[in-house]
Amino acid sequence: MQGTRTIAGTEPAGSGDGDELAGRRSDYRRIRRAILNGAAAVLAEDPGASSSTIAQACGVHRATLFRHFPSRERLTNALLLEYNTELCAAMHRPEPDELMDRDELVRVTDAMVGAAMRWCVLRYVPLYAPQVDQERARVRHLGRGIIAAARRTPGLLRDDVDDEVLLRAWLTPLVTASAPEADPLDVRRAMLVGILRQS
Repeated sequence: MQGTRTIAGTEPAGSGDGDELAGRRSDYRRIRRAILNGAAAVLAEDPGASSSTIAQACGVHRATLFRHFPSRERLTNALLLEYNTELCAAMHRPEPDELMDRDELVRVTDAMVGAAMRWCVLRYVPLYAPQVDQERARVRHLGRGIIAAARRTPGLLRDDVDDEVLLRAWLTPLVTASAPEADPLDVRRAMLVGILRQS
């Protein structure tokens, strides 16, 4: 069809069966997911891994890797976005104005640590890259809401520092979760000790 634009790997609309197109999209998503999961595992172990090594670990050809992610930067940006999507989902509260008790704060912290340990993005994405700053802003926004909700629960958080200091004390230990020797319990403890009122 003249003048019809296509998505890479698909045929123009009307040139094939709808089920076939849906199947191709499903394959595309499945392969993309396999690449992201495989690349995260490889880069967590070897941040300098070659594209051939990444493709092999993902079970795809190098050309397939490049079709989905034409550059290493695009791949690492996608990994960072996946990590932050999971992190933000862990921090999302359907009712942000409700009180947050200790158990909920611990559950959210555990989910955040799990995401950080799973993706280990700071092993292969520079800490001060511009895209990290953009994603960090999203996390800080949600974090402010969590600190505010926890602050409304009497006696839960330290009262000797302001909320911005508490937010930094809570989020900063997540950086250590990307270290090869990181222990999730140590990261969790560091996050909570910095903000909870000690009895």
